[in-house]
Amino acid sequence: MKISETSHSESGPPAQENGKVESPAEEEVNDEESNMETVDLGLDDVDADAQNSSIFKNVDDETSDDAPNVLSSSDPPKEDTEDIVVPSAPAPTPPQDVSPSTAIESLPPLPEGKELELEDDVTSSLPRLLSKTTLIHSNEEGADETIQRLVTALHSNSPITDRTQIVDNLFNLLVGGHFDQESKFVIEDSSNVDHMLTLLSHCDYDLQNEIWSLFLAVMKKSNRNLEACTRIGLISKVLDILPEAPPLLADLLVQIIASLVAYSINVKQTKHLLRALQSTKDQWPPNSLKLLHVLKEMPQHDSADVFFSFPGKDQSGIILPPIKLMPYQQGWTFATWFRMEPLNSVTFEKEQPVLYSFRTSKGIGYSCHFTGNCLVVNVEKTKGKEQSRCIRAELGARKWHHIAIAHCYSRWGRSDIKCFIDGQLAETIELSWVVTSATNWDRCSIGVSADGTANSAFCGQMGAMYLFAEALSLQQANSLFCLGPAYQSTFKHDSETSLPEGYKKHLFDGHLHSSLVFAYCPKNCHGQLCLYTPPKAAANTYFVQIPHAVMREGVEVITTHSIHKSLQSVGGIQILLPLFAQIDLPSPDNNSIDGEVCQTLLSLISLLLSSSQSSQQQLFHSKGFLIISSCLQKASPSHLSMKVLEQLIHIAKFLLRCPAGGPLLKHLFDYILFNPKLWIRARPEVQVHLYQYLATDFLANNNFSQMLRRVPTVIEMCHTLKHFYWLALPQTASDYTVEERPENFATADIVAIRSAILTFINRIIISSAGPDEEERSRDQEVHTLLNLLATVREDDNLYDVLALVTRLLAEHPAIMIPAIDKNKALGIIFNLLAAPNELIRIPALKILGFFLSRSTLKRKTESMGNQNLFSLIGERLLSHKRILSLPTYNVLLEILVEQMTPTFTYTSHQPAQPEWKFENPQLLKVIAHVISQCDENENIVQIKKCFLIDIINLCRESKDNRRTILQMSVWQDWLIGLAYVFHTTESQNEVSELVWEAFSILLHHALRHEYGGWRVWVDTLAIAHSKVSYEKFKKKLADSKVKAENGEEAKMEPTPVYRAPEFSWSEVHVRLLADLLSGIERTVDEWKVAEGGVSDQCNASENQVFVGNVVHVISQLADSLIMACGGLLPLLASATAPNNEMEIVDTCLQQLPISVAAGFLMRFARLVDTFVLASGVSFSELEQEKICQLVEFYDNLFVFPQL
Repeated sequence: MKISETSHSESGPPAQENGKVESPAEEEVNDEESNMETVDLGLDDVDADAQNSSIFKNVDDETSDDAPNVLSSSDPPKEDTEDIVVPSAPAPTPPQDVSPSTAIESLPPLPEGKELELEDDVTSSLPRLLSKTTLIHSNEEGADETIQRLVTALHSNSPITDRTQIVDNLFNLLVGGHFDQESKFVIEDSSNVDHMLTLLSHCDYDLQNEIWSLFLAVMKKSNRNLEACTRIGLISKVLDILPEAPPLLADLLVQIIASLVAYSINVKQTKHLLRALQSTKDQWPPNSLKLLHVLKEMPQHDSADVFFSFPGKDQSGIILPPIKLMPYQQGWTFATWFRMEPLNSVTFEKEQPVLYSFRTSKGIGYSCHFTGNCLVVNVEKTKGKEQSRCIRAELGARKWHHIAIAHCYSRWGRSDIKCFIDGQLAETIELSWVVTSATNWDRCSIGVSADGTANSAFCGQMGAMYLFAEALSLQQANSLFCLGPAYQSTFKHDSETSLPEGYKKHLFDGHLHSSLVFAYCPKNCHGQLCLYTPPKAAANTYFVQIPHAVMREGVEVITTHSIHKSLQSVGGIQILLPLFAQIDLPSPDNNSIDGEVCQTLLSLISLLLSSSQSSQQQLFHSKGFLIISSCLQKASPSHLSMKVLEQLIHIAKFLLRCPAGGPLLKHLFDYILFNPKLWIRARPEVQVHLYQYLATDFLANNNFSQMLRRVPTVIEMCHTLKHFYWLALPQTASDYTVEERPENFATADIVAIRSAILTFINRIIISSAGPDEEERSRDQEVHTLLNLLATVREDDNLYDVLALVTRLLAEHPAIMIPAIDKNKALGIIFNLLAAPNELIRIPALKILGFFLSRSTLKRKTESMGNQNLFSLIGERLLSHKRILSLPTYNVLLEILVEQMTPTFTYTSHQPAQPEWKFENPQLLKVIAHVISQCDENENIVQIKKCFLIDIINLCRESKDNRRTILQMSVWQDWLIGLAYVFHTTESQNEVSELVWEAFSILLHHALRHEYGGWRVWVDTLAIAHSKVSYEKFKKKLADSKVKAENGEEAKMEPTPVYRAPEFSWSEVHVRLLADLLSGIERTVDEWKVAEGGVSDQCNASENQVFVGNVVHVISQLADSLIMACGGLLPLLASATAPNNEMEIVDTCLQQLPISVAAGFLMRFARLVDTFVLASGVSFSELEQEKICQLVEFYDNLFVFPQL
């Protein structure tokens, strides 16, 4: 600005050329009409003005253009200060109050080449006179001139330059008026953003921070501001500034870039962004890591890529061509996506922007407008009589919404209007809405009222606009919403979208396409025309002439580019993979590795995968996860953090939900999550979390088994257990080698990881697969697990694996039994039975028990019986120590009766239940043999008691169990072997009593129910004789040894080979016979009280076996007992003697006391009365049977094998 030269005096008002003095009042001066804009200079008082009235003097003929127009004062302004005026005459006059604007306006221009200077005597008083910086400029100056003026002010080096006015002037320039964050914040001219960058290049960092922070807030308030920044390529320009920016400014610039990238970024800018991330001199570029966080926090681009932008100016909108007739018989629906963006937040509630308006030249018709956040539907059937209804739904500004307003017509009932917002029915309005008109509907518009009503222009964005000649249903409206704002077509081909079939059937069945009145899509625009080609069937149905609409007064089509599409253009998601090779590079700020880089990159990968199916395909074909895994293995272990794992898990969860994510998910698991060589370098808690996720959350997805390669996964997991997460080192170096592990790895963490891995293997094995590959896959999976048992020999490394196999057999026998049989896994089990550690043998027994209990009889016979493997069990259990513990016996009992439980009982014993059956009776002999071979101690005595009590419980009430034992070969051998012929303690005596009780039960059953059961008694006598004879032999041998050690002469010559002596009675025989006779006598007593008496019971058909067996027993023992009493003649002599007393001598040396023998004879006599005299048994048949068995009896008596 130039100040004109004029005459002046010491004091006086300004004068015009005609010499008249004008002193206009202050209120008559209008700043808007003035060409000058001034700021109060704030002089201290009137006296100062009077004394310094001639501070300006003409020193040159013209004003220098380079002189800054900035005046400053150090004193603050006061309310009643006087304005500086330039005097026009030398005559002194009293000072008057004159408006600064008027005073400066009255100054004529200075002659050319002259400058306005301050006198030397008042220069020193200038800081005292001026209170603030004054920016004097013309309202008509251009943008370049304004920026130049502000730059000049910045370069004035004045310490009191007013930064606030610089910021205000800059933003006034941007918005084309007086800037206000609530009412005036839209950038009018995008080129002014470039001017702002010019000014920022002259600002210090503090002022740049202030301007950028305010600009960021302004930019986010409106998409129009974002579009203005996009047009001038602000992303690339900010990227050029970023490397040199200090930390605080860099943060602001990064936020600017983030907002712009979320809105739109083209291919060129994407390349620039990627180049800014490329390492230089083996380190990250300055502030480039902050750019990664921009990409990490980048939201998904969920808006339309192409849309209509409505500026909100008067008359701005889309004008439709005249419509012949509005459809009403089937109803009609208007549908679109929109985003309100009010120009003024203060008057937002007062404005009524129009969404659509369909009216005739008479003004009747339909319209819809917004009032604040509410939607109002209007129907005017008669001029001046408008019906309005407000929809009870709040539509938030600056957010995309989908709306469908369906007018439903009913010929006989009440018509209504349904309003669908974001796919849901917001409200139904009962309203007779049908408007009939004989004239054309020639005043139709979208986004503005056709008659140009003030404040009716819509400000914001809209997507494709549809008018259907039918009322849409809720399902159709919801399906339209699910299409999203990016859809811009005419519902003709269902391949245009990836919606599920359930949605497509409501949109692409042909009804919507054929019912279209118009479909104005932003991508189908040319210039200001919105093009639409109706279906051939409805080509001339609705419009008078052409169906194209016109955009008016600033409405334009905006095209944006999402980062996803731009990345696709430069190579896709794989263009980010080289960044993983830089994660170990240091940051230039502190020259250290940033541990968050990997997590940031993975979050970006996750975002791109979730937003684009093509990104999934690209990452799959480029084997991106293999590249990431390779980079992580080479990088520092610090990158394998919990955040990185969580991000990988997040990707896995998304791919599990994604219908087409299966192939990529397999890559993720094979190359990263199932890669123990990678994760063994991470902190223990990270590894624990990984495998716990695999065992819990991942397995919660029912389709997980279809996403994995089952057999390779099980192989990898078993390899991981064996080589990485071992609890004990291999016994020998030749077995296998293990991977190194950090020394600080806690055992508890290893146990937790192993547990999670085994749970994972368990779920894979039991999961269902395809019908063709299911059996084959499971066989291979179980084979892998069994191989682990076969090759690992360390007890600590076997406990949990054995527990898993046991649990699988208990819960899923149909899967495990065939696989174990096919893989010949019994050999592995028997190898484990020979382990020195009982904690290994017990689970191995459990596995064997479950196999036997769940196998068919044929499989059991082929796998165990034919090879006589039951006897091998006893040998393996005794291969290290002659000890049988209670837990081992508990498992053996479970196998015996096939009542397997998955739990292990170590401290107590549950007695056998009477209803249990002997399923594997061969184990009876095995258990008895093991017990008899164990070292004698109190523990083994207690186990004998448990075993005998269990046998008694199982046999007392079960005929099948008794018969099972009786059918065994020489069962008496192992049973009597449990007894103590010469007991020394009370516990041993109790064991023997239990043995005799078991014999009593079994022998009574043999006589009572089994044909030829008397032979069992004969065998028992023979085996008992052999047992007693051998025990006597051992006792004599031991006594002789003791005497020899004590120096006494042995009375018994040593016998090198034991031979069974001839039969003689012992206490064992007496006890067995007494118990047998007691059982028979109890049965006779029962007969006596039964109906029909003893005679009827003896002759009953069901008792004939019993009668015959008893007669045989009497016949077999009568001779022996008579001989034990001295023979028949001494007995007869004693019987005929007066006092029945006669000395009887046992001439047969059967070692049976006469009293005992006589007692047995008396009991036999009573039994003869019952079973011989009272019964009709045929003795000839019994005699014949007896003769046939004599040879067998004597063979058993004298040739029985040595014990």
